[in-house]
Amino acid sequence: MDWKMLIAPAVGGLIGYLTNYIAIKMLFHPHKAHYVGKWRIPLTPGLIPKEQGNIARSIGEVISRELLNEETLRQVLTSEETAGKVRSALIGLVEENRENESSLRDLIVSVSSEEAAERSVSSACEKLSAVITERLCSVDFGEAISNGVKKKVIAEGHSSRFRLGVIDTFYGSIGSMVNKTVAKYADSIVEDLVDDETGKLLDLKLSELIKKYDEKIPGWIEQAVGLYVSAVDANTGRILAGVNIQKIVEDKINGLEIRELEKLILGLAKTELNAIVYLGALLGFIMGWITPLLGV
Repeated sequence: MDWKMLIAPAVGGLIGYLTNYIAIKMLFHPHKAHYVGKWRIPLTPGLIPKEQGNIARSIGEVISRELLNEETLRQVLTSEETAGKVRSALIGLVEENRENESSLRDLIVSVSSEEAAERSVSSACEKLSAVITERLCSVDFGEAISNGVKKKVIAEGHSSRFRLGVIDTFYGSIGSMVNKTVAKYADSIVEDLVDDETGKLLDLKLSELIKKYDEKIPGWIEQAVGLYVSAVDANTGRILAGVNIQKIVEDKINGLEIRELEKLILGLAKTELNAIVYLGALLGFIMGWITPLLGV
């Protein structure tokens, strides 16, 4: 075998390997522009350092438009899989606290400051009191009392037009007084009642709370999961409008040093870039083999 026949393919393979290896390195190096006096040396900095801003902008645009758009996020966050994870997390939370002797108040304080917990509880009590008071004040007690008595009278067979008329007049007057009394005192009564019951609930041990409402907890968990899905479905667009994903990605990439960006890209595309280098060696070897045969 003529070993000289291998020299051209070997040289061609080496040239192809080095050419592609250097080309890939030049994507990242040098990291900064180099100058001779005021003259910038060509190909400095490398392509990626030079175009980092444009690359960041393009990646941010693609991610925000194609990967993390409103439709995609809504589908992922409201999927049965995600809802199942929320459900499992809530069930796990209940199971973890079946033997917990801490109070509900302690649990709330543990996930926030005491002041924040008190503000949250106070705000919730105010809203609940306002809703109950509003519902009470919207009830026409005169009509309710009159209808109730008339149903009883009719059921007992003592109904007459006169008797029913007296009931409407008499209980209508009583209902009017009740309505005024409720409107005057409902606010303070309901507020005191809600505060008192809330205090008792917050001081109840978690183990006792779970035991007391054990049968209702599965239904509450399903309601919570439903509220989560509804809230996400209704507010995904609003959330994305307030979170500029494109700018976040762009700023993150622009904030990376070139060494970090190079490490990131090489980590993602190391196999593909190595394949390009080895392909250059193979093509160089083939060309080095064919060229002498063609007499070029």
